[in-house]
Amino acid sequence: MPTFLGVSNIPASNVAASLAAFVLFYSALAIIDVALIVKYVRIGPREEADPQASGAPVFPAPAPAQNQ
Repeated sequence: MPTFLGVSNIPASNVAASLAAFVLFYSALAIIDVALIVKYVRIGPREEADPQASGAPVFPAPAPAQNQ
């Protein structure tokens, strides 16, 4: 393909504005993401009184070994 067929007729200012918009949008999302991660790390995990409430299996304690 010749070079003149690969050139776009979109002005450079439109490309720069589009790039700036993407950078601003994804930077804002990254800042919000980091803020939420820090917030929930500081809060820590929930403590639940009932171990079965979390849906995790509860196994009985092993029986003591009997010597014969």
